[in-house]
Amino acid sequence: APDTVKQALFDHQALFEKYPPTGGYPELKEAIGNWIEKRYGVKLDPASQILPTNGSREALFALTQVLIDPTQDPVVVMPNPFYQIYEGAAKLAGAQPYFCPMTAETGFKPDYSSIPEDVLKRTQLLFVCSPNNPTGTVLSLEDWRKLFDLSDKHGFVIGSDECYSEIYFDEDN
Repeated sequence: APDTVKQALFDHQALFEKYPPTGGYPELKEAIGNWIEKRYGVKLDPASQILPTNGSREALFALTQVLIDPTQDPVVVMPNPFYQIYEGAAKLAGAQPYFCPMTAETGFKPDYSSIPEDVLKRTQLLFVCSPNNPTGTVLSLEDWRKLFDLSDKHGFVIGSDECYSEIYFDEDN
């Protein structure tokens, strides 16, 4: 296999001197769509619903810029500790960051029930990272149900940062 990889790299070295198209290569988008369907059972249209990015940072930033309406005194809720792009994206979109604490008392999960009602009313986006970095905690199905109920009640978008979705504590699952 190493010789095959070396040969493939050699055969395609001309591609290393240019960036891919902004919208991504159709073949890559199709492969991503196939993986999502196999992994999650969700069928997406690769042409209109998949945008490859070089890591999660630029996708999380772009999502925030698109979703936030700065004329509405917006809030972006994020776990604390958090991935710094959540805060930076919120501030650059004109939103106030709200830090939802993850402590030993909460099992190192965000305590969404502690968010004041006036903050929830202004919330336009809430970031979730499960498994979480740096705590490693994973939201339960019941945690997700409560979060969906909050989103339905207050009308905010849940931005689920899935960068660690394929990390397992038990590889047999």
